[in-house]
Amino acid sequence: MASSEEDPDKTEIRNDLGAMNPELPDEVPTVPHVPQGTDLQALVGSSLDHYQIESLVGQGGMGAVFRATDQRLDRLVAVKVVPILHRKADAMRRFRIEAQSAAKLDHPNIARVYNVGETQQWNYIVFEFIEGINLRQLILERGPLSVDDATYFTCQVAEALQHASERGVVHRDIKPSNILLATDGKAKIVDMGLARTTALDRSQGDQTASGTTLGTFDYISPEQAHDPREADVRSDIYSLGCTLYFLLTGQPPFPDGTALQKLLMHGTKMPEDPRLFRDDLSDPLIAILKKMMAKKPRDRYQSPEDLASDLRMLAKLDNLAWSSDLAEFAMAQRPSRRSWLEALLPSLLCLTLIGAVTLWLWNANQVDAVFPIPKVEIASVSIDAGDPTTLTKPLDNNPKGDPLVAPPKPQPESPLEKQPLAVASLQADANVTELLVGDNLDDLETLQSLFSDEKPKTFKSLDEALAQAASLTTDCRIWIAQDCNLQKRWRPPGAEPSRSIAIRSIRDKRYAIRIDDSAVSGRTGEYSCCFELDGGQLSFSDVDILWNLPASSPTPKALVAARPGSRFAMENATLTISGPSASSLPSLLAIDAQNRDAPAGATNLNAPRFSDLRIEQCSVRGDCDLVQADPTDRLEIRIRDSWFAISGSMVVSQALRTIQRSPRIRVEIADSTCISLKPWLRIQMSNTNPYPVAVVRVANQCIFAGAKSLVEWDATDCTDWVFASQVKKLDDLGRWVDFRGLDNAYDGGSIEELIRVQMSMSSEELQIDTDSNLLRNELGMEVLGVWQQKPAWDPLNMHQSTPIAIPLGTLGFDIGAPMGRLPEFPNR
Repeated sequence: MASSEEDPDKTEIRNDLGAMNPELPDEVPTVPHVPQGTDLQALVGSSLDHYQIESLVGQGGMGAVFRATDQRLDRLVAVKVVPILHRKADAMRRFRIEAQSAAKLDHPNIARVYNVGETQQWNYIVFEFIEGINLRQLILERGPLSVDDATYFTCQVAEALQHASERGVVHRDIKPSNILLATDGKAKIVDMGLARTTALDRSQGDQTASGTTLGTFDYISPEQAHDPREADVRSDIYSLGCTLYFLLTGQPPFPDGTALQKLLMHGTKMPEDPRLFRDDLSDPLIAILKKMMAKKPRDRYQSPEDLASDLRMLAKLDNLAWSSDLAEFAMAQRPSRRSWLEALLPSLLCLTLIGAVTLWLWNANQVDAVFPIPKVEIASVSIDAGDPTTLTKPLDNNPKGDPLVAPPKPQPESPLEKQPLAVASLQADANVTELLVGDNLDDLETLQSLFSDEKPKTFKSLDEALAQAASLTTDCRIWIAQDCNLQKRWRPPGAEPSRSIAIRSIRDKRYAIRIDDSAVSGRTGEYSCCFELDGGQLSFSDVDILWNLPASSPTPKALVAARPGSRFAMENATLTISGPSASSLPSLLAIDAQNRDAPAGATNLNAPRFSDLRIEQCSVRGDCDLVQADPTDRLEIRIRDSWFAISGSMVVSQALRTIQRSPRIRVEIADSTCISLKPWLRIQMSNTNPYPVAVVRVANQCIFAGAKSLVEWDATDCTDWVFASQVKKLDDLGRWVDFRGLDNAYDGGSIEELIRVQMSMSSEELQIDTDSNLLRNELGMEVLGVWQQKPAWDPLNMHQSTPIAIPLGTLGFDIGAPMGRLPEFPNR
């Protein structure tokens, strides 16, 4: 989760500040590196006191974080270790204060410290061990969060800051990478390396030298940039506001410029309105964000509790389902109204004790809110070893040593982690009707043993079973026990359009579904398709779908045509599409939000305003596009462990009438191979719809090959393309094409440029480049010839393609579709 790489802003400040800002002192904080001969990896398998070191989790400039077992209490812990060689007075003071500050705090949204100690070679702090992912990495991998998710996490952090503030602790380094999302859905603040206890006697000197700027410059408050000793809890609120901005937009408030320029902008300039990036941010949310990020501390929220209270109210006003739970919890925990005597009694007691307290404070340098931790005489250290509670895959299991190995995903269902569509199971469910398709069911008793409920109703054809499903008021699972032909188009019943239909082969079997052209019918002005969805769900698993089309068709064709809010899934399935002409390619899924009327009697008014396509462990080939999107509808596509060889594009969409910078299409794809002979993403412009659709693609360990361009904006039908003047602005293009991810390979033998802009008289090309701003969020990207012998792809015969293993010895590890787990195409 946490990266072991050093924060680029901190590196940049060391290079730039001293020379560029005459008002700042020459002394700039430096982080020495672990000296040669200090083998942190050698600690693995050894013990520090009673802590058994198991694996190295992250390594920074001077130290490291290890996963360990507390052998006395038999629990997992995170141990932050610093070599004795780094005992510099100021740095070790910070190391000790980190432990002392964390020890004062006991809150479910703050990583707890258990112990601090030293050996002959090492100083260490023992923290709570948390499985999860930090918010910076989460955004890099998945893009901006929903408003509900962002509000939920921000409110939790605000409550944690309130707890810290009440105990005199200011964090001073609130940022996405220091907020951990645990597997139970809790946000936890980690890394107290810059924390300060406000009760410190300033005559003793702060742990930060006067005038030395500490913090991360994308999220630092103006007063902290001026003098860290001036930072109080309102500085943390400012940094949390910058973090909320990042969660909503995918970038910090001031993403460009040197470290000095960022410092100046924090003090003098307002960031871009986040509504330029997305259109679902309400006025109350913007008001909260502006107040958090006010330049003057007196204009901000004066306490984190005030902020948390407004966020809870926002959850109610904007009907944020997940965040509303926080509001209800806060109401439940709120004490009942007390009598005047009950309210006054604590004050009277305080007046009685004030003399004794004053006398005690006169002699004390600092008051601990909890039991003090043992004071160890160690010289303190400034370390950048990453989050102490970070969990990534252990380095010995990660041959690349990459810090961005995907961690365990949160288990509870939430808006952040949408659960995959439920494919049919054999468990009895009173709300699901089971149907069975088979012409010759002599062994019906054996088949019946697969079902735990009453005998399912049987049908001789898939058409008959689908007709029965249309008359039901419950969700339906259709089990097929033979190869089937689909000869009729299926449409949802008008009264119950949002039901779920799951089609799959019986257990341990695999059957084919052949689609006749007669099943692909459509009315004037609508997609001709085999299945139509109106806010419902359709899934296929353990089947082979075969679709042979005529060479020409008067209307567009799709296997599934869906209205907004519909969901379609394929799992362990194959799809082969053959026959159409190159000028009339069908799609697996077509989103048709504008041209089709809702079926008579449809009342599906509560369907989500996005459509959803999920493909897992599938093989898809043929003469087709994968998805035809409608820009007026939001579309989410998730693909994993799959292989594609198609003559069209993976995603095709019309352009927009007006500028909308918030992403309309989001694709998450992992461990897959995509061979598309047309650009991976194709946007079709027109005079009435001249603006591109914003697309986010998050890809991990995938292979992309086939077309000359990854992205094509086709403006050949535009006589006057109003967007043309912005085409060459690379930084602006990144707002429309946001490619992010980890360890992807692009076939340099076929892909020549990232974006091609087709215009009526010419073609503009932007060369693909690993240093391009457009690919700044692609980590570990490779452009290389991935084929030992490049296949001769025929655009008219992609339906005959078969998966080919691609050895990528230059990368040192396997990426792309897992050949051994892909379903095989049928030989029938």
